[in-house]
Amino acid sequence: DAFYSHILMLSVDGKERIRTILRDVQRHPYKQQIMHLDFQRVVAGADLTVSVPLHFINEEKSVGVKAGGIVNHTENELTVSCRPRDLPEFIEVDMGGVDIGESVHISDLKLPEGVTSVDLSHGEENDRAVAAIHAPRKATEETEEGVDAEAEDGEQASDES
Repeated sequence: DAFYSHILMLSVDGKERIRTILRDVQRHPYKQQIMHLDFQRVVAGADLTVSVPLHFINEEKSVGVKAGGIVNHTENELTVSCRPRDLPEFIEVDMGGVDIGESVHISDLKLPEGVTSVDLSHGEENDRAVAAIHAPRKATEETEEGVDAEAEDGEQASDES
């Protein structure tokens, strides 16, 4: 997945090599064949806007997972703006300190120097969650059923009196 965030040297028909990044790959619907590639020229000194993959680390060691929680990745990549020399291969999302019911937002990510989030540059209201740890559904359903059963028992006891 880091292939999309690498600077590639491209030469067409043996002409001068130019710096590019891969923007899109179009594949044949059922054959293992690439039909078309889209490249964008990289200009030295000009900012790029690129989607960079997110790598989630320390999920097994997180407080929430140890307590039985389930990790939910809501984003797999982040759109960033940076100079070509600062382009990261990926961005790490540390899930180590996340508990059940908590989430990691874009503003919680440690971006490399010279790299800014495009979403956050548009305002704090765009600070989306990239991952969260939720309680297992079975445990939630059991507690809801237990509450419903207790409520029914209470209603029957009040009807009898």
